[in-house]
Amino acid sequence: MKKLSALVVVAAVWAAVASAAVKNDPGELPGEQLVAYFNKMRNLDRWLQQGNYGLAIKGGKEILKQFVSEDAEAAYCLAAAYACVKPTDEEDTYEDALKHLEDAVEWGFRNVEILKTSKYFEGLRSSKEYPEYAKKFADIVAYLEKVLKEEAVKEQAAYPAAVKKAAAAGDNPAFELDTTDINGAAVKSAQFAGVPVLVVVVRPGHDGVAVSLPIIKKAAEAAKAKGVAVLGAVYNHAYDARLAKEAKAFVEGAKLPFPCVLVDRAWAKKYGLLNLPAYLMVTKAGRVGYVEHGWQPEWKALKLVEALAE
Repeated sequence: MKKLSALVVVAAVWAAVASAAVKNDPGELPGEQLVAYFNKMRNLDRWLQQGNYGLAIKGGKEILKQFVSEDAEAAYCLAAAYACVKPTDEEDTYEDALKHLEDAVEWGFRNVEILKTSKYFEGLRSSKEYPEYAKKFADIVAYLEKVLKEEAVKEQAAYPAAVKKAAAAGDNPAFELDTTDINGAAVKSAQFAGVPVLVVVVRPGHDGVAVSLPIIKKAAEAAKAKGVAVLGAVYNHAYDARLAKEAKAFVEGAKLPFPCVLVDRAWAKKYGLLNLPAYLMVTKAGRVGYVEHGWQPEWKALKLVEALAE
């Protein structure tokens, strides 16, 4: 198997070409760009011959969609790490994957929960055949957790002021909602007039949402104690009875302690949602004053609730 000695250089060059699209919406990278990307990332000739090409593209796209919102280069490196361990788990693929994970962290990747829980990196987490690589993977996770703690100290100090400033902006979009809840009852934004609302956008089968459920529930508990309403919005499940049934099963299975409605892509696009879960801060004035995209640490979700309650 060929080594990927020039991968980072290629990723950086290709990132410059497509970075705008990825940074604005990681889930919208076209299939043909992914084809070009993976062709540059590793030797795919053998994969094509073995019929595994579709698996590489599907897996890489899921990573770009679900797990990365920080930066284009981080997205490329994380997807490259996946490409190195699937569909084969040979020794040199582990070595390459770890290198790309290190680059992803250097370029801004911070979702440590995905590395600890996602099926995509199970081989790296628990390789019995190559324990030295499992140890290196654990070291990356430990380092990332340390970095997150250090960054959180600085960010926590500045975060409340940034949120308040954003919430006071005069051009914030109005919170608009005209849909049904998971039981089919009508729900409109007018029902929340004069009340601060934390809207949490989720989706069934989304790994980023799954690992965030404990944090979402804690934020909901804090909101209830402070007089802030919480509303769940199940993304892309407002089209037919089958999707509505799936949304209802997800909400009930996850035991979400707040009402949930069904929303579509157009609604999410209105508020510039890039990744899930998303937290929308709806002020008493009925404006979406601040949005957080993707996995967030517990402290950030709780401070968003505090800002809403003031």
